Amino acid sequence: YQTAMTSLPAKVTFTEFTPSDAKTTIGGTVMNQTDAAKSFHLKIEFIDKAGTVVATQTVPVGPVQPHQSATFTTSATGAGIIAFRYAPIT
Repeated sequence: YQTAMTSLPAKVTFTEFTPSDAKTTIGGTVMNQTDAAKSFHLKIEFIDKAGTVVATQTVPVGPVQPHQSATFTTSATGAGIIAFRYAPIT
């Protein structure tokens, strides 16, 4: 598992998840684990309590220098957002 984790091109860390009645904000960092500068696209789906996708955001991050991190933040509007998920980073 250690080898699989360290061979991934990026590591995503979430530091903010702020849901409210009208808007939900999410933020964090993307660490470039490669040896070259690279830009990433993070597709985030905001989900309600039934598991239905309420909103989707694609967040561009970068370019991120090798073995460095860059921050991101995005918001979505929609009632009842209580969770999120993200697709494999590209």
